[in-house]
Amino acid sequence: MLKNYFKIAWRNFRRNKSYSIINVLGLSIGLGSLILISLFVSDELSYDRFHENSDEIYFVGRESTFGGNSNKGISTPFPVGPTMEKEIPEVEHAVVTLYNGSGDVSTNSEDFSEEDRVLHASEDFFNMFSFPLKVGDAKTVLADPNSVVITEEIAEKYFGDEDPLGKTLHINRYEEGEYIVTGIAENMQQNSYLSFDIIPSIKSTSYSESHRDSWGSSMFNTYIQLQDGKTWKDIKPKVAELVEKNLGEESTVSFFQIPLTELYLSEHTSSSGFQGNSKYVYIFSAIALFILILACINYMNLATARAMQRSREVGVRKVVGAGKPQLVFQFIGEAVLVSVFAFIVGLFIAEIMLPFFNDFIGKDLALNISETGSLLSLLFLISIGVGVLSGSYPAFFLSRFKPSTVLKTTSHRSVKGGGFRKILVTLQFVVSTALIICTLIAFNQLQFVQNKDLGFQDDQVMYIPAHQIRGNLETFKEIALNHSSVLDASAATDIPGRFGMRMGQAFDPDNPDDPFYAHQLRTDADYDDVLNLEMAAGRFFDKDRTTDRDNARVINEAMVERLGWGEPENAVNRMIADSSTVVVGVVKDFHFKSLHEKIGPVYMQMKPSEPGTYTSYSMLVLKFNPGQVESLISYLQEEWKNLWPEDPLVYHFLDEKFAEQYATDQKLSRAFSAFAFVAIFIACLGLFGLAAFSAQKRTKEIGIRKVLGASVANIVTLLSKDFVKLVILGFVIAIPIAWYAMNQWLADFAYRIEIGPGIFALAGIAALVIALLTVSWQSIKAAVANPVDSLRSE
Repeated sequence: MLKNYFKIAWRNFRRNKSYSIINVLGLSIGLGSLILISLFVSDELSYDRFHENSDEIYFVGRESTFGGNSNKGISTPFPVGPTMEKEIPEVEHAVVTLYNGSGDVSTNSEDFSEEDRVLHASEDFFNMFSFPLKVGDAKTVLADPNSVVITEEIAEKYFGDEDPLGKTLHINRYEEGEYIVTGIAENMQQNSYLSFDIIPSIKSTSYSESHRDSWGSSMFNTYIQLQDGKTWKDIKPKVAELVEKNLGEESTVSFFQIPLTELYLSEHTSSSGFQGNSKYVYIFSAIALFILILACINYMNLATARAMQRSREVGVRKVVGAGKPQLVFQFIGEAVLVSVFAFIVGLFIAEIMLPFFNDFIGKDLALNISETGSLLSLLFLISIGVGVLSGSYPAFFLSRFKPSTVLKTTSHRSVKGGGFRKILVTLQFVVSTALIICTLIAFNQLQFVQNKDLGFQDDQVMYIPAHQIRGNLETFKEIALNHSSVLDASAATDIPGRFGMRMGQAFDPDNPDDPFYAHQLRTDADYDDVLNLEMAAGRFFDKDRTTDRDNARVINEAMVERLGWGEPENAVNRMIADSSTVVVGVVKDFHFKSLHEKIGPVYMQMKPSEPGTYTSYSMLVLKFNPGQVESLISYLQEEWKNLWPEDPLVYHFLDEKFAEQYATDQKLSRAFSAFAFVAIFIACLGLFGLAAFSAQKRTKEIGIRKVLGASVANIVTLLSKDFVKLVILGFVIAIPIAWYAMNQWLADFAYRIEIGPGIFALAGIAALVIALLTVSWQSIKAAVANPVDSLRSE
């Protein structure tokens, strides 16, 4: 019997090639999309789950409250972790790290190379985390000051075939130092928030020494490992006691935790590209589900539409004794076979599209049995489930046929199911049209973001991080100004796109009971000229006024509003924070962060660490003539090499850096576009099949109408109008769904577009045109056919 079922399934597949290809192609694309998105979701959820004690490790963050406002940050004071380990029994280990970032590395004091992943860490790092060491003892490898662990790739890069153990590396990050290689770690292959290439001991930095007992300065990251079975809830009261003991009863500081396995996707941490956003994991999962549903709908639609062609087969089987369970098993089995075959084709589609998908999301995903075998096994089981699901309705629908009816009738209309097919087609276009609307809204928002006036000049501006030359920053500023293409230059602690690292307390001296946090920025007197900041009232800093260095403040309009001072003019010459500081000017609001966030209060000050020096500033900002960029860079590199031959010149362009804030949104928009196309293509496949079936079913009707004088246009309209109604209905249902979904996404932007009727109209027209083009091919083909051929048998 099973052999017979296989034989019948194969014969039906060969006899109805077009329907079979549409079914397999639709399911294959749906399953291929599911495979790609599942790889992405699995990769995002896998971060730091490989650690042996991952469920017991927590990241500790710091929250401070000031004037009723709460500010959460990922940095903590140095002694937080060690004190917890010492005084809270449930804490087994604590690890302190200093921000992962770039540093200059060499095997001697010359010819430095910049490495992007340098992470200072305390000695329990490899004891807590399961990063495999190729050489070295996890318990002691970072115990000595000036010890360093490097990956195999770094070892080969700097030492070649030599044994790196005991060799010296010069690392210039926070300060230059010599480090002895004490261990070699395997190259980073796991997904981890703590990615690294070089791990120097945190004991080697003057920062850790000077802040070892300081609870007031937060610049470190803290990780703790709890005893098995213990949670943060168990130690929270003891953490509060530590705060009270070390910061005082009146302290507004508290500490919160993030489980290590949730750290990568946490809203409190940041990462670049299309990484670290749980919202997009949910969005992509939903898109995969919708696309799969569309593919299932195609199968159900076409199978029920073709029911009449198999109705006599069902009648004959029932007459010779087949029961309903046998028929259901047969038709579901056929659907499962199609689904399994589609899964195999989907794997090939996924493999072909994977490079393009990786480019979309900024990852390096791969399809291989060793790494994704369990996921592919799960997806294979899902494909079987898809076959059962998509084949269930046709199976039960066909098995209900009465032999007495189907064996004596020749009318296609005796087979029902048209109403259910219409519901399924409508559902397909609900999903497809909703994705079109989402794509258009995302595109318009990104255009708005890219074209909005930011309140400052972001093009033709470059900045040079200069932490290693702060004492000579003024010298290099003068050198840069000597080049003909440099229009202005300024030293500062930050630029738009990077604000938020420094927060200061502010209040009106006349209203000290309403304090708040404001962004703090140190600049020299030329910052406004470099960024073309506009003054709303007063003036910017004047380098010739000695009082500006210590006592003057320039604030933004948002600060004036927060202080309740009314118009900007009212702020000039008023005291702020205390009687020693005065507001000399108000700049018009400018977007120092992305448009995801509302412009907040900002106050600027000069105040170098020492009069006449630039040691408080961490970067040089240059406005240049765009026609001479190459000559400017060559000039700067040469002058830099003359002054600091051991350090490479590092520079960035402000517009590119600012645009990086929207990298995730741009990738999401591109992904929406791609998957909207996939969804529409699958829906159109089903529509194409149903249009062909409809034209075939009404062949004689069309022939009679043509004989009686109907034109091609009349016939095309007749065959298309039912589908057009369904598309319009799907569009109407999709509007509120897409509107709600995109309003939730746009809520993340403090500055956003308004969703107007034009977007919906454009999406509706697009869906209608696509549907008409799909249906018209079959309609025109049927309309131009010779009526003699269709009526000959009559």
